[in-house]
Amino acid sequence: MKFLVLPFIFFTSFVYGASVAHLSESDVNYFRAANSNVNTTGESGFLEMIFEISGGGGTAESSPHVAYIGTNDTSGADDQSNNNILSNSAVMPNITGSTINVDMRILVSTTPTSGENEIVQVALEDDSSDFKKVTTTVSEFTTDQWRITIDVATACGDVGSAQECTDLISAADGSREETLKFYVYASETVTPIGDTVDPTSGQTGGIFYSVNFSDKIPDGVLTISSITKGDQRLTLNFTGGNSVTNMASSIIYKSIVLNGVAGGQKVQTAGVANILVSESPVREGALDVKNLTNNTSYTLSTSLVNKYQFSTVSSNAVTETPLDIQTLLEAQACYLVTAGFQEKHYVLDYFRSIRDNYLLKNSLGKSFVDYYYQTAPSYAPLIYNSPKLSLIVRSLSFGVYYFLKYFWFLFAGLICLQLFRLRHFRISISS
Repeated sequence: MKFLVLPFIFFTSFVYGASVAHLSESDVNYFRAANSNVNTTGESGFLEMIFEISGGGGTAESSPHVAYIGTNDTSGADDQSNNNILSNSAVMPNITGSTINVDMRILVSTTPTSGENEIVQVALEDDSSDFKKVTTTVSEFTTDQWRITIDVATACGDVGSAQECTDLISAADGSREETLKFYVYASETVTPIGDTVDPTSGQTGGIFYSVNFSDKIPDGVLTISSITKGDQRLTLNFTGGNSVTNMASSIIYKSIVLNGVAGGQKVQTAGVANILVSESPVREGALDVKNLTNNTSYTLSTSLVNKYQFSTVSSNAVTETPLDIQTLLEAQACYLVTAGFQEKHYVLDYFRSIRDNYLLKNSLGKSFVDYYYQTAPSYAPLIYNSPKLSLIVRSLSFGVYYFLKYFWFLFAGLICLQLFRLRHFRISISS
């Protein structure tokens, strides 16, 4: 039976042991927040927040769902509204002075107790680690899905003793970082505002949320040291990521690439639409930019983004043009290895140096190079279009590269090993 959703929550007696419904996540990607001063009647005023799903479904207090809300302070010196990748910073959650302007919104579905009318409710943890009922707005979103809106300022006032709420409004601009814990449950009995809710007995079957707030902007700048071109892709090689602070985690959330943005620009100022690609997080090293148009010039810079969706300013900008495979093969003049790596690579540079400095210096080497260039072009496209063959070629190329480059070290090591064995053998004979 569906919930009986009340337009207003009436104060009634709190009865432990009342029947409860078991809640579940309606949409695992749905956790949104907004500035409560903005019209948030519909969905357009809310921004998607980073939401980490608990492996246990959020049903245990020890393993809640985790959300990250980046906040702005319009009266402070830090410029949170221009250092983020949110789609619309105008509705960004705001904490200014002693005022919390943050609305949270989640969706839940339910398995209600047959024949009973149960009501979705929310509790906030206080300083005594007790969950206390807070004011919410609950409405049906779709059939059997319920939209819960929580005004954080009102919730903090309902609890009255959450130090985290006090810390949020007392912290200086750029130094806020607090966690509020919520429990969403359903019961046939309406809990009075401020009363204790017991997730272990009368109000079981709910979902726990650990909601993190921060207005700390990542501090530091990346530097692109080089850019490597490939077929429909470019690879940025950058440093400086390990020195970036305020990432809120040892694992960054995103590496982003900006197109046509000068170095040192703030991401939101540059325009979120300029984000060309978002690859797997790379703190520093090589970052592939894929699905580009060949023979088109790109001016790229990169930034790191934390889980609150705040970003570093853009790195220096570098311009390069991806090439189609045939042009790339001809330009690199090392067909099979180029087809395996599908981009310019230091292993290619090493093999070319072997060709120029050794093979082309004698007749036998020249004959080998001539034969290679007569036959290799016909096999290169086959390797390029086969992920397995490309992997085999890359693996063999790395093996040959390390063997040739470090041959004398390996040779010396083997000589030392043999001498050690010979000495050990002589000692064994003499004894």
